[in-house]
Amino acid sequence: MSWHQAFYQHISERYRLGSLPHAVLVYGEEGIGKAQAVNNVAQSLLCQRVVGAEACGECQPCQLYQGFNHPNFTRLAPEKNDEKKTQSPIKIDQIRDLSSKLVMTSQYEGPNIAVIEQADMMNHFAANSLLKTLEEPTSNTIIFLITSQLSKLLPTIRSRCQSYSLKKASADEAIEWLKEQQLDASDKEYLQALQIAGGAPLTALAILENDVIAQRLSLIESILSLLNNQSTIAQVVELTLKMDFLQSLSFVQNFLADVIRLHQTADKMSIVNVDLAKFIKQLSAKVTPRDAYLLLDELNTMLKNYNASINTQLMLESFFASWHNMLTNNTKTA
Repeated sequence: MSWHQAFYQHISERYRLGSLPHAVLVYGEEGIGKAQAVNNVAQSLLCQRVVGAEACGECQPCQLYQGFNHPNFTRLAPEKNDEKKTQSPIKIDQIRDLSSKLVMTSQYEGPNIAVIEQADMMNHFAANSLLKTLEEPTSNTIIFLITSQLSKLLPTIRSRCQSYSLKKASADEAIEWLKEQQLDASDKEYLQALQIAGGAPLTALAILENDVIAQRLSLIESILSLLNNQSTIAQVVELTLKMDFLQSLSFVQNFLADVIRLHQTADKMSIVNVDLAKFIKQLSAKVTPRDAYLLLDELNTMLKNYNASINTQLMLESFFASWHNMLTNNTKTA
């Protein structure tokens, strides 16, 4: 990923000079390739024939790494439940196991490396356990923490890490990268997916691979149908639950933000989701700016507090009921 090249080079240089800290926190927007960037760096630090900041991909450590078998490397991430489309928090036992591995002598030349993806998904006990490991680091050990939600990490954890903010690719870099993935898509579809993804290349890739553009349109049409009393809350919730939960809510979040933009400027050119301009205009005629802000606040709170223990169906039912009731009240007082 060319847009993270400066990060690769900086980490590689600091490691070569012996000045790389034992804990590195990498943060940035969702879908910009943070995990891929960190994993590329980790492989390069373990590579026996590294060229500049790039792993050779051919030496034994590289082969072990690519096969997920390198004894010096450990990866932690929330466990996914594909059926319920949820993730379980990272638990204290996982952090304890990780800490035990980090104190062991390296079996290969190079550091012991741990990567914790979605570090904000650690529960309270896991976070406190990791804090102890960060306070008493073992030699020749590097822990990478990755997050898209920096505010959810304990301040005490953040203060013990060297932080790096990764930026998203430029539009040209993102389009070039998407084309390298050899998808059966047109330039227009690349641009549309990237626009929906807010410029995040990996999110755009997932959109193209999973026919998300059509799903997004179906969701927005279903919501408007509900607001016109042509469908039920249960039907909208059922459709939403068939999609990726967080992604579907991000679509609604961006849709509401465009409604607010249109209220503020009365200019269709100001909206981001230009392909949904017709629907955004329809909703802006039904929802006041104040109500749009209230809905967006409720949605943001829902996203902030989301975790695997929450009943997503009840959460969605409550949200769409609020939206429907709000619109009903607006119609009565109009």
